[in-house]
Amino acid sequence: MKTSPPGEEHATTGQSRGVLPICSTNQLSTRAQRRARATLPLCFALAFVACGPEADPPAAWHAPLRAGQQAFREQRYPGAEASFTEALALARVDGAITGQLIALDGLAASHAVRGNLPPADSLYSRLLGLQRHRFEVDSLSGRMLVRTLGTLSEISLNRGLLDRADSLLNHILELDASGAIDLRPEEATLAFTMQGLGNVLAARGDVAGASVFHDRAAGLKLYAQGFSYYVGDKLERAEQAFRGAMQHQERVLGPDHDDLARSAHALGRLFDLQGRQREALSLYERAVRVYASAGSGRLGHAAALD
Repeated sequence: MKTSPPGEEHATTGQSRGVLPICSTNQLSTRAQRRARATLPLCFALAFVACGPEADPPAAWHAPLRAGQQAFREQRYPGAEASFTEALALARVDGAITGQLIALDGLAASHAVRGNLPPADSLYSRLLGLQRHRFEVDSLSGRMLVRTLGTLSEISLNRGLLDRADSLLNHILELDASGAIDLRPEEATLAFTMQGLGNVLAARGDVAGASVFHDRAAGLKLYAQGFSYYVGDKLERAEQAFRGAMQHQERVLGPDHDDLARSAHALGRLFDLQGRQREALSLYERAVRVYASAGSGRLGHAAALD
């Protein structure tokens, strides 16, 4: 997986994420490497801020910020840290909140990628504070806030701060329930949130409870992967992913779960697009049956028949 430097758009999809390249074994202790590898999949899936430098003329913090991004891209993490530190200081002097957001994000990532979790935690916490303020005044995407919450939860889990990790993940769900954000299952964030909650329960020794969240997360990941292939016009792969999601969801969640109805609906739409109307209709009807059995309202029925 290609790692996007801080400040560059990093699309969150449901595609499978492998372990990111960290650095050579002589740079990290074995323990630190394991900790970094455990943290990075969520760290980098969720945390990079998708906002760019402010309008021309370039401010003083732009040059060190770009230098930090370039160093990070080249895996020169100490150099990235130094450049992001300089950019952060200059952005604060300039009163540039956007510059501070990007520099903090990059500085935190420069520590996280090397397994330096306490400083990464502190920096992501500062970033979260700034993001919450911007979010409250409607000048920041909720997606960015959720990425940082997810990253902090993963770092907390790896530091053994289980209550904090659980609280951060549940805050994501609370934002969704309140309507402040929309955890669309077509993106990977909902799946990663379920996975994270399962990881917290597993760390507490609740194997059965963890399995419930992990099972749902696995189906959501397949569904999000299918959607990613669908919008990318890779329809054969999309079909495989949606079929895999349905098979998994029916086996582990049961035949009456909303997730199964959503996957059946998505596969039906794909068949509809391909002119396979008979197969599409069968899946639409199945989705309706599941929605009805699960007690979903008319909106769910309508979505299955659109």
